[in-house]
Amino acid sequence: MEKDGVDLSKLSPLELQAYGMKHGSQFEYRVELAYRIASTFKAQHLIILDDVALTVSKSERVTSFFAVQGCDRSLLPALWLAMGFERGVTIVIYAPPNPIELREYLDIKQRFEQRLNRSIQVRIIYQGRDILPLYQQDPKEYTSLCKQCLSFLIPFTDDFHIQEFKRHFDVITDDATCSLVFPFETMEIHRQELANYTNVVLPDIPTIDKAKHNFLLRKHGFKDLPQLLMVFIDGSVIDEYDKYITAMACLSPSDTLNIPENVARFSRSIVLTMDRLHFEYKYEKVFLKLDAKGAGGWSCVSPNENPLLYDWTQNVDVRIAYLIDYIEKNVLEDDLPTHAVVEEFIEAQTRPGDIDGDYTVCGFVLDSIFYPTSINLCGTDTRGQYIEQWTAAEASQMDDTPTDWQHMFKIYARMVAIEAEPFSYRNGIYAGDIFVTVKNEYKQRDWNIRRGGRSTPESLIILDGSNYETKVNISIQQELTCEKLFDLYTNVCDRLTDAPNHMYPFSTAYCYFCKSAVPNFLRINVLVDPQRLIDENGTKLPKNKHRQKVDNIVKQIVDDELSINA
Repeated sequence: MEKDGVDLSKLSPLELQAYGMKHGSQFEYRVELAYRIASTFKAQHLIILDDVALTVSKSERVTSFFAVQGCDRSLLPALWLAMGFERGVTIVIYAPPNPIELREYLDIKQRFEQRLNRSIQVRIIYQGRDILPLYQQDPKEYTSLCKQCLSFLIPFTDDFHIQEFKRHFDVITDDATCSLVFPFETMEIHRQELANYTNVVLPDIPTIDKAKHNFLLRKHGFKDLPQLLMVFIDGSVIDEYDKYITAMACLSPSDTLNIPENVARFSRSIVLTMDRLHFEYKYEKVFLKLDAKGAGGWSCVSPNENPLLYDWTQNVDVRIAYLIDYIEKNVLEDDLPTHAVVEEFIEAQTRPGDIDGDYTVCGFVLDSIFYPTSINLCGTDTRGQYIEQWTAAEASQMDDTPTDWQHMFKIYARMVAIEAEPFSYRNGIYAGDIFVTVKNEYKQRDWNIRRGGRSTPESLIILDGSNYETKVNISIQQELTCEKLFDLYTNVCDRLTDAPNHMYPFSTAYCYFCKSAVPNFLRINVLVDPQRLIDENGTKLPKNKHRQKVDNIVKQIVDDELSINA
C-alpha cells in the first residue's frame, strides 16, 4: 500500500522496520505487515486458535483464571491480520461470541473494509460450521443458537482447539494450498499434533524463560536489564548463560516432583539468594518470580502481598517456612517449577495519571527482523498482575513522546537480532514488558511471547484512536438460570455499547460460564475511549481513576437490569 507518497511494498525489510518504529499503528503499515506475514509463511490463509487454556496452570484456574474456556480474544486480531491473506482468516472457537460483540465487531469490520476498499474474508467456525452468515442473515436465529449452546457445548479440554481443527480439517482449511495456523502461544504440542498435515505451517516456538533471555542478552553486552540470579530446582544458583544451558541439560525429573523434600530445598535456596542479592549485591529491594517461565499468578511473589518474605529483619528460617507454606498453598501441580529467578526490584517512574511506567511492547518477527505494532501502558494490582492497559495510535495520546516509543522499539529490535539464531526464533509474534525507571532508564523485565491481552486493543488503534481496556467481575447473589444469566449478560453488553459509554465488549463467550464460580458471576472485558471516562462535572478522569469508573458503570447497569427483571 501507499501512504503519503511512500510505496510500503517497495521498502526493504530494514526500511519497513524503521517505518514501523514511527508508524506502528498506521493502517497502511499494518496492511503491508500482514501481507509480509503471509508472504514469509507462503500462506494463502490464516487460522486463529485462541487456545489460552494450554498456557494456564491448574493453580491459576483455582485462584484467578476460572472459566478459561470462555476466554477468546481472537476476533479483532484476526481482522487486521486477515488483510494480508488472499483467502482471509478462519477463527476456531469453543463457544459463540455474544450477539452484541458480533454486532459491534461487524461494524468495525465494515470500517476496516472502507479503509481497505475491499472486503475481508472472515469465518468463525463453531462445531464445524461458519456461524457468521447466520448472524448476518438472522440475528434472532443466531441468539437462539447461543442459548441452545448452553446445553450442547461439547466437553472442554485444554487442547480443544487443536482437536477441533483436526475434527473439521477440511471445513477449516477450505482447500487452501497453505494455511498459517496461529495459536495463542505456539508450543511443542502444536508441532506434534499438526506434524502430519502438509498444507499447514506454524510460527516458531518461543521461549518465555526469563533467565534464558536475560543471560543470553547479557552475554552479548545488552544492558537494559535488571540484575538477576537464577535458583535451580536442585538448589544451585546460576548467573550466566553457559551455566544455565549446562544445568537445564542435567535436569533430573525427580528434583521437580512436588514433594516436601524438594519444596524445602528449593525454598531455602531461594531465600538465601534473595539475601545474597540484598546484602552482597547491595540492592535495597528484590523481587521473586517463583517460576521463571510463568506469566503471572502465583509465580509473581509480590512484596506487597508477602512482606514477611522480604523482611531482612526476620529470622531466615521463618522466611523459609513462609515460602514453603506459600508453595504448598499455591502450586497445585504434580511438578515444581524447574527454576525461579530473584532480581533487583525495579522502581518504575510515575507516569501522568499516577500510573507506573510499566509498558508492554509488541510486534512481529519475520526472517529475524522485528516489526513494531504497539506500545501499551499497563496497570497492575497489589500482586503485580495486569488488570488494565492503555493503547494508542500516537505517543502523545498516552502522554509519552515519539522518542520514548522509538527507543523502546529499538530495544526490542536489538533483542530479536541477538536471540533469533540461538533461540531458533525467526518468525512469530514478539512481546514483553519493559519498565521506565525513576532514573529514566529502560529495564526489560519480562517476556510474554504470545498473542495476549494487548492483541485486541492494538488491533483497534489502526483506526487512529486510543483505548482503555479492563475486565470487570461482578458476583450475582440472586439465583438465576443459565438462560437468564445469558440474557442479563447480553442486556448489559448492549447498554455498554450505547451512548454515553460507547464501550466495545469482547471475549464475551464468558456469558456461557457465569456458573463457573460461586456465587454466579459476570466477567466482562471492555474497550473504551479514555476521553469518555469523565467525572460528574464532565472533567476527564486521570488514568488511576479509569478502572473504578468502568467498574461503577458496569455495576450500575447490572443493578438496573436485575431490578427491572426482579
